[in-house]
Amino acid sequence: MDCAVPHLSLLSSLVLTLAATSAEPHEHGVGELSITSDGVTLVTTFTTDQHTLFGFEGEAATEAQKQHQADMTVRMQSSTALFSLQISVSCQSSGIEINDESADNQLGGHHDDDHHDHDDHHDHDDHAHHDDHEEYSHHDEHRDVVVTQTLTCDAAPRIESVNLSAFDLLPELENVNVIVLTNDQQAEQTARPSQTVVRFP
Repeated sequence: MDCAVPHLSLLSSLVLTLAATSAEPHEHGVGELSITSDGVTLVTTFTTDQHTLFGFEGEAATEAQKQHQADMTVRMQSSTALFSLQISVSCQSSGIEINDESADNQLGGHHDDDHHDHDDHHDHDDHAHHDDHEEYSHHDEHRDVVVTQTLTCDAAPRIESVNLSAFDLLPELENVNVIVLTNDQQAEQTARPSQTVVRFP
């Protein structure tokens, strides 16, 4: 099965969209789902703040927080945990990655090489040695978590609808901005707990 690589211009648009989201003021309860495709490769990117996702920001400080983060990370590795897509063609997921955007740490995900090491962090000197004041500052900083899924489709996909199951998983989530950007679809809609399904013409 052929697997087309998204063009640079399309990926650049996604990067600019996520950068604009990150630049917005500190805000909880808001998510963004970007769905992009060029050819038969479909990439979905769900972004929300760490507090909405895990109930805290910064590094997990207690055993309860660590366990909750681990549990949520495992749950989000299911392809339908946050949303499900109604697509015009058949698509197969090739993996999900979960990353702490601010710290650039991979929290979890499944890949072809079956690496699931949650403790595989890059130990930089400025992280290895810090005093109590620096420790507290990390707890207070705003962080986004990004869940990325890549799918390979039988043909160029068309997004028909999106069902946001994230509202059931994340009680503090108030709305999700859904952006579709493909060769023949450019659309944007907002999903809420009272309207979890958004449809695209």
